[in-house]
Amino acid sequence: MIVKQNSQENTNSQFFPKKHSTIHALKASREALKASRAAHGAATHAAATPHLNKMGGNSEMTYVIDGELFTSVLSNDGSKVLVNTPNVNPADSDAAFVDWLNFTFKTSDFLKIYKSLVPPSDSSADEYHNIVFAISQKLSSILGFGVSEDRERGLNRYERSYVLGDGFGFLCIGGLYQNGTCLIMLNGQAMTALRAKPWHSPMVKFLKTLNDNITRVDLSTDFFHGEYNLQQAVDDYKNNLFRNNPGVRVSSRLAGDWLSVDDKDGRTLYIGKKQNGKELCIYEKGKQLGGRYSQSLPDWVRVELRLGNKDRIIPYDVLLNCGSFLSGSYPALHFIHEVHDQIKTAKATAKIKYEKAKSVLKQQFGKLLYLVSVLDQSLSDVVDVSGIPKRLVVPDVTNLSLPDLSLSDFHVASDFDIVF
Repeated sequence: MIVKQNSQENTNSQFFPKKHSTIHALKASREALKASRAAHGAATHAAATPHLNKMGGNSEMTYVIDGELFTSVLSNDGSKVLVNTPNVNPADSDAAFVDWLNFTFKTSDFLKIYKSLVPPSDSSADEYHNIVFAISQKLSSILGFGVSEDRERGLNRYERSYVLGDGFGFLCIGGLYQNGTCLIMLNGQAMTALRAKPWHSPMVKFLKTLNDNITRVDLSTDFFHGEYNLQQAVDDYKNNLFRNNPGVRVSSRLAGDWLSVDDKDGRTLYIGKKQNGKELCIYEKGKQLGGRYSQSLPDWVRVELRLGNKDRIIPYDVLLNCGSFLSGSYPALHFIHEVHDQIKTAKATAKIKYEKAKSVLKQQFGKLLYLVSVLDQSLSDVVDVSGIPKRLVVPDVTNLSLPDLSLSDFHVASDFDIVF
């Protein structure tokens, strides 16, 4: 039986450390930050490197204090403020960062590949102890933290769930309807804790090894001085710059006080819907945080793209190239990064392949089919064959009701081959 973190003398202390070293480091860094700010001399104790904010074009400085990153920004009153900023993947410059990550994998695949991490069987332990222990060890090698507590209850329709790190997310496992998978959830706090750790590439390697499915990822970028603001976003929406296909309207909704001239709590513009697998959230981060941030950085706006795996396969590259995928999500955001990567939905991909197959058929056999239809008054003798080509992905009923998609609107990786 796995013992909870708050139990006395935990025999599995290596599994559920009461105070993980990463947690110690985070708390220590917070205290160090407070002391540094109080002394108004944090910069003198930090390793500083030049930092160029692409979005605003302002030359700023990034400081590393006790392993955490802070950006020195100029507030409205002219004073400099150190803002706790998420780590940006060095390979992706400073365009964007990961703010949330969920992924699943088959526990059977994990046991095959990482068998050496599984401890000897213990008759006194519950059925999930060994596999959870092994997964925890692997996560620790990538992230610096693993399982810290057994919640002794389920989550997200999984039978059991466990806390990761200092409230950094959850590990969920078991259940009749989960198809033998394990779900890992890493929240915004986890991403904050990881800001000083180069975790992106090791995580991608792990995901590829197990052929994991990314079920959710949030990509974000910040504009501390309102270089891009909510009014611009609203104007871009009205100008159809949040449409990737001219014929498809993207829904929007507003939250917060949009009528008051001195709103203090912050406003939010939502574009798209989370239940459809793609939602863009543009909100006033400084006002949302309140306190000194609301006063010193009232124009701080965060652009956050929330991607789910509904009707789409989220590529692993989103973790390595956050900026290009955020930039490529909508034309309005192309200025964020010089590369614009897009994630096609499964429905769109299916329809593209179907339309491509029809195009090939028309080009190669169109005239012959027309002649047959004229002479025989029907194509039944030609098409009276059951089944479909194995390589052809046919759109389902819902796809057939989609607006017509032009092949020129999409990048087709290779010509479609029809095998007879």
